Amino acid sequence: MKKMIIAVVMVLVFLTGCGRIKTAKELIREAEHSHGDCTVVSKEETEEYTAVVLHDTLQDFDYRVSSRMNSLSIDGATFGTYENTADGFTGALIDKVRSLTEDDILRICDEEGVVCMYDRDPLLIIRSDDEERAVSAALKCAEKIQEYNLQNRLDTFSIICYADEKADYLYDRRYGKVILPEIRWITPEEETTEYYKEMARYRFGDDVEYLGKEVKTFGDTNADMDRVAQPTYQPYPEDDSSPVTFYYFKTPEGDRYILCDFLYYYEDGRTEEWYIEKIG
Repeated sequence: MKKMIIAVVMVLVFLTGCGRIKTAKELIREAEHSHGDCTVVSKEETEEYTAVVLHDTLQDFDYRVSSRMNSLSIDGATFGTYENTADGFTGALIDKVRSLTEDDILRICDEEGVVCMYDRDPLLIIRSDDEERAVSAALKCAEKIQEYNLQNRLDTFSIICYADEKADYLYDRRYGKVILPEIRWITPEEETTEYYKEMARYRFGDDVEYLGKEVKTFGDTNADMDRVAQPTYQPYPEDDSSPVTFYYFKTPEGDRYILCDFLYYYEDGRTEEWYIEKIG
């Protein structure tokens, strides 16, 4: 395995070996292309790095973009260098929107009697022992933040709600979330279904049609139990009676497939993938 990793690294070194630090002009051009109109606040170019501070015209804040060469190392051995661009736009945008909405967000959470924590993505974490209050607060906060989602630059960012029963929210009950720009409550079950839809699109293309789902058993598949992966982070089938969720899809060619919620080792015996079976 180690030899394989080193071989991959050597290929990367070959591909990136001609890399160089980007110029200030290049960084500015890329920032304008990615984020919109900006003006230059300052720039610095040395042999080690290039850095520019830019002012976003649309929402009136500064952000920093830089370029430097990083070492490519494994087990203490250096195999070369590669160019790395650090872009602070998203963090600066979130900070700006937070400064504009914080008073309203804190007022909403206080009125709903919930706890609110700021983050990067998700933008907000809301905790409460009352699920209805958490949902209400999340929807109201999303509406306020959406007012500043200019040119859809905060699309896909979310507000996530958890119970407030454990010290670490990651181990607590998850109620669901709201995703910008659509102000709609999404349950964990819907999140899971959307995840498997995305997996199907990845496997079959964007035009694959979702037909529905149902809970059956492992014995209803043609899978080999010996090939079932056993990850520590999620349940997996242990016998033919183990429950399995079947997600049904149809390709534009008319072929029908099931995608099941367990990981499976295919022919090479190493790669884990969600189990897929053609059914017609």
